[in-house]
Amino acid sequence: MTSVDSASELMFEPPGPGSWGLDATHFPRPVTRYWSEMHPEPLKRGFQEFTRYYGMLIDGLEYGYVNGFAYSSMRPAPPKQISERIRRAGLLRARRDHTWQQRFGHTKSDSK
Repeated sequence: MTSVDSASELMFEPPGPGSWGLDATHFPRPVTRYWSEMHPEPLKRGFQEFTRYYGMLIDGLEYGYVNGFAYSSMRPAPPKQISERIRRAGLLRARRDHTWQQRFGHTKSDSK
């Protein structure tokens, strides 16, 4: 078997349902097996906590690996969490504007 024969046998199936994109920016080469087994779940959990805290309407970023290459997929927030996330985003925006006003005497929106 030559390297051309073995390369033609590789299959690149999506790592899961939905839309996936190759993440060649952060992973220009295949990752190690250790990375592909240890990385996806903590990253997914961290993104979910981050997006929930800031009231983002995405549930997070999910990574999957195909033949060592990293693919990512953005997931929408669960429908039951949308109103709470919008409320959270508004709360954080108001807090930011209040802090800005205390420091500089006006809100960012006043300076436009």
